[in-house]
Amino acid sequence: MNSAQLNIGSRIKHPQFGVGCIVAMDKEFYTIYFNDSAEVKVGRDYSGFEVVEALRLLKLLLV
Repeated sequence: MNSAQLNIGSRIKHPQFGVGCIVAMDKEFYTIYFNDSAEVKVGRDYSGFEVVEALRLLKLLLV
């Protein structure tokens, strides 16, 4: 799965920090909350984590 499919709310498993949830993101980094170590910034190009659950943003059109 590529990083374009991950959004705020997606859950990942990091080899050092364990399971966490993406709480913020920008062009270069994910900010991930891990239960044991608070918030950690991880580069979006980091390939060492496993995707537990990917959430996709839905685009809504307002008429």
